Amino acid sequence: MMGMNKQSTGGYSQVDYEYSISFPTLKQQQKWNMKVIRQRLGNFGIFGYAGFLIKKNYTNTSDGTLGWLKEGQFFSKSNYDHYHFIRTFFYPYGSNLRISSTISQIIWITMFAGILFSFFDKSMIMRILRMSVFGAILYLLIFEGGRSRYLIQFLPMISTLAVVGWHEFNALIRAKKWLHYHGDERYLFLGWK
Repeated sequence: MMGMNKQSTGGYSQVDYEYSISFPTLKQQQKWNMKVIRQRLGNFGIFGYAGFLIKKNYTNTSDGTLGWLKEGQFFSKSNYDHYHFIRTFFYPYGSNLRISSTISQIIWITMFAGILFSFFDKSMIMRILRMSVFGAILYLLIFEGGRSRYLIQFLPMISTLAVVGWHEFNALIRAKKWLHYHGDERYLFLGWK
């Protein structure tokens, strides 16, 4: 039910939580949660739900800082004197926070580009890793997501795919396999005109 809340973009909703725990038995709770799910699906419609999932996926995957400073409490300013320069990059009141956020976003985009390049590696282990990342994203779409921080647990798979993808891209460029000649026509990128 919480994963379909339009107001929270499928993330945590205190209203949904309080509604769920308001029922005295687990059976009643499940019954009314299913009723709300059916109602929300009906309100969305097919295209509305597809649009909601696209927006939820964007919310899940677009933030390169993985939700840094988005919610929760942070350290007090009283301990700010030590390592002042480093803290300017990561603390909410740091003067260089934008720099670290921009660098994080560039790294995140580079990693996702690497995942795309990993499709050139046809080995079984890479296929399994790609399916695992796809399954992880699908899981976050179906259930409560709405935050990039939930991707932290999948970083080993994402990082591995990115590294392999950039390795494959480098190998393609060095071998010049990206440029094929077929008769008198030139085909780029594995046969595309």
